[in-house]
Amino acid sequence: MIYALGGGLGHLQRSLSLAKAAATRGHSATILSNSPAYGRICDRIQFAGVRVVQLPSDKSLITEVRRWLQRDDHDVFVVDTFPRGVLGELPDMDWRMPACLVHRDLKVAYATRPDVVGCVPRFDLMLCPGERGPLEHRRVIETVPWVLLDAGELLARREARVELGCMDSRPVVVVCDTADPAESAGLGYLAKQLSRSYGDAAHVLRADLERTWPLMRLHLGVDLLIGAAGYNTVHEARSTRTPLRAIARERLYDCQDRRLRPDEVLDEVTLPSPITRSPDVRYVNGAHDAVRSIEELVGA
Repeated sequence: MIYALGGGLGHLQRSLSLAKAAATRGHSATILSNSPAYGRICDRIQFAGVRVVQLPSDKSLITEVRRWLQRDDHDVFVVDTFPRGVLGELPDMDWRMPACLVHRDLKVAYATRPDVVGCVPRFDLMLCPGERGPLEHRRVIETVPWVLLDAGELLARREARVELGCMDSRPVVVVCDTADPAESAGLGYLAKQLSRSYGDAAHVLRADLERTWPLMRLHLGVDLLIGAAGYNTVHEARSTRTPLRAIARERLYDCQDRRLRPDEVLDEVTLPSPITRSPDVRYVNGAHDAVRSIEELVGA
């Protein structure tokens, strides 16, 4: 059972990466989510052994979480990011199974709060998926980043370009979508500006969740990726060696500015140049090591 509650798409997609990797090893997984983006991608989530349960976003989700924790049909409870829960509800709840905390980089102001630090010892294991956050635990396992797709699941460059609707040899620039309506509108405006700036020198496409999720599947056909600096966007681009220029957004907990490398920051003054891609990409998906660590925890 994976607790993936939180705004945006990041918690859900990272949890899907873990659940999908678990399914390849014969397990099944239930993801508890309240992502506002779920309705936009639910028809595209077709991973055997993986079930997503959409919970409400108001305080009634506390009742639903408690109901799920009273079930006895899961072997492990995995909590993404928030050791005390998204509404601070977990300290008042008991679970009857080993528990694992997924800890990525977080703002120190949140991670050092006594009510947050005090919840960490309840977990039997802390997994850090390619990022080491400020929380400490007696048993920490660090892996490389978790991504939704393994290298063999990516479309070849030509197939990806065809699916993107780009039939000639011009570079492809893709502006990512986001679950936040205001940011999505801003990125749409950016795509129009880039289209005018590049002119006929490149294809500029606006990726939308309904049509292109998971965008990682098409990465080999992309010569330049532009978007926010969320966990999935950045680590997927690095895994597939897709050139990235990103905007570090202000988030309540996430540290997007710390995640970006200097050469990945979108410069509003200088127009980034698309780069010709290598057709052969190999990488390690840390979600598989994470699953093996959880198996050791529960004795599976």
